[in-house]
Amino acid sequence: MEEPASKRPRTGSDSSVSVGDSNSKGNAQIRRRFEKYISSKSEIQDKELRDDFGAAYASLVPVINDFLRNRRLQLFQNADASLFYKVQTAEVAKKYEGLDQNHMMVLQEITQSGNKGIWLKIIRLKTRLAQYEISKILKNLEKRCLIKAVKSITSKNKKVYVLYDVIPAREHTGGPWYTDQEFDEEFVGFVGKWIKNVIKVNGSCSITELADMLKSAKISKIELSQEDLKSVIDMLIYEGEIEEFIHPEHSGVQLAGSSFYEKKWKLSSKINPNDFFTETPCGVCPVADDCAPGADISPTNCKYMDDWLGSDSLQF
Repeated sequence: MEEPASKRPRTGSDSSVSVGDSNSKGNAQIRRRFEKYISSKSEIQDKELRDDFGAAYASLVPVINDFLRNRRLQLFQNADASLFYKVQTAEVAKKYEGLDQNHMMVLQEITQSGNKGIWLKIIRLKTRLAQYEISKILKNLEKRCLIKAVKSITSKNKKVYVLYDVIPAREHTGGPWYTDQEFDEEFVGFVGKWIKNVIKVNGSCSITELADMLKSAKISKIELSQEDLKSVIDMLIYEGEIEEFIHPEHSGVQLAGSSFYEKKWKLSSKINPNDFFTETPCGVCPVADDCAPGADISPTNCKYMDDWLGSDSLQF
């Protein structure tokens, strides 16, 4: 008995072309479409693929698997358990050729560590591989420019590993104020002097104004963020070089589209340093040894003490 047409498997065509040839052409078409689709993307959500490819998604699955095998795609999971893929160029994918499961396991741990990186000890604990094997794997991954070792300023004898193209976290590099894991005191001092000079010329400045002027002046080859400048400002405040500028009506520059004002700073109103011992009357008084409260020579009736304190009009 002939099977009803509605229940027959759908091949997509009733032409004389064989099923094998039809599938082959369909796979080639879907592959080309997918190649073009990912060419301008660095990351793709699986839901996005399902929505964009619609009914063709089922035919896309074998292509995705092939791209995963060839390392053109990397599979990850979102916090909500949904899947997404990271796209890699053919050039980058070539670096993965011949890597076994242990290499990929170590690489996955390094990838998940992001810009904070991961210590050798943690890799060993998470992968349960022997240290000598991990060391060999890390050297191979470094040689292929897939990862890099970073010396951390927090522990110069230890290294953290990050992906090759990842900029390590500030906690490891120290930011722009460190060169080769050493604090660059000269550079910090240079920026501090520049900030003081700009504030002196302008009377007062906000951190946004300082950042804009620094960018325009092009005095630093290293790009400094407002956070970087704030750390120098805090240092100058601590050293008593600058202080917050208090305006009679507000304390700074009004931020665009906001009722809040950004802080401004000015040079400190410094008290001139004095040698108080030699400048006090007692320090140079020839009869200081005879001076005592209630005596003929005493601090309470000392004219020179009144002049020095400016208290000659006060009654004791």
